[in-house]
Amino acid sequence: MCVFFFFQAEDGIRDLVRSRGLGDVYKRQKYLFNRQRYLVKPKGSNLVLILILFSILAACRFNQKAEDTKVIAQEQNEANIIVKSKELDALFLVNAAEINLEEALLGRLAQKTSTLSFVKKAANGTEVHHEKYMASLIEISKSKAILIPTNPTDKALIQYNDLGINYGPDFNKWNCERLLRSHLVAVDIFKEATYQSFDLDIQAWAISTLVDLQADSVLALDCQREFEENL
Repeated sequence: MCVFFFFQAEDGIRDLVRSRGLGDVYKRQKYLFNRQRYLVKPKGSNLVLILILFSILAACRFNQKAEDTKVIAQEQNEANIIVKSKELDALFLVNAAEINLEEALLGRLAQKTSTLSFVKKAANGTEVHHEKYMASLIEISKSKAILIPTNPTDKALIQYNDLGINYGPDFNKWNCERLLRSHLVAVDIFKEATYQSFDLDIQAWAISTLVDLQADSVLALDCQREFEENL
């Protein structure tokens, strides 16, 4: 947030000459009036000031951090949902969206960064599968009037930058470990939804997606084993 303060001093504050009565005040005002008549004010000064202020405000706006897409979805759902059971279903769908967006994003990164064919293959499968899960998730969330993030969340972007910048030669090792770990976490989240969800449609979607996630976990484990064998 940018705050601006403007101060303008009066002529009397700058003037150090002691006043000698009301008549002297009138004389000084007449002198100031006559002097200002012959002063040439710079043209366009107001325009320059406006342009400067506009530039500062634009810079402040540009530097503002966008709010996390997951937080936006959660806040909107909390405002719209009254029934407690639907809040739990909404939380599950938001978490599922975050998982799918993150895995698809990191899958694209691994395909671009890795030099190992089996890592690229696993990454491609991850991207394709999670984009498919996301497409079906968007449909069910719309049918239930639940808002979910459709762009990668802050957590996914942090993972993306961390994996792409900090690991260098250890990229393949870290990616295989991360892939397996994240899919095991996703399996646990979907397992809970299969018996905790109060909505039968959401429960059915969680069950069908869970089967695919378990298969993806096996592929992630194969990727890690193959990497260890190639050390």
